[in-house]
Amino acid sequence: LMLFGPYYCYDNPAALHEQFWKHLSTGGAVENKDEYEVWFNLFYAVYSFPNIILPCILGWLIDKFGVRPMVTMLCTFLLLGQGMFYYGTVHESLWTMLIGRGFFGLGGESLGVACVCVHVSVCVRV
Repeated sequence: LMLFGPYYCYDNPAALHEQFWKHLSTGGAVENKDEYEVWFNLFYAVYSFPNIILPCILGWLIDKFGVRPMVTMLCTFLLLGQGMFYYGTVHESLWTMLIGRGFFGLGGESLGVACVCVHVSVCVRV
C-alpha cells in the first residue's frame, strides 16, 4: 500500500502523453513533436539516473539512521518532486518539470528498498 502512490505518480506522464503534448505545444513550451518527445523521455531518464546507485547506498543509510527517518526523507522527496512536476506543468516550465522528476527519482525506487526493510522487521521478529 505504501508504494501505490509513487508507482501511480511514476506512470502519470505516460498516461497523459497526448494531453501534455497539447498543453505544452499550445503554450509554446515546445515547438514541435520531436522536441516534445525528447523532453518527455528525459522525464523518465532523470527519474532513473539516481536509482542506479542510490538503492545500494540507502541500505547503509537505513542501518545507520533507522527505517523511519529514511522513509520520511524518501516520502518528502517524492512529495517535493511531484509538487514541482505539477507546478512546472501548470506554468509550462520544462526545466521545473525535469527537476521535479529528479527529486521524485531520489525517493521513488529507494522507497521500495525501505519498504522491504519495514516488511522484514514486521514479519520476521528475531
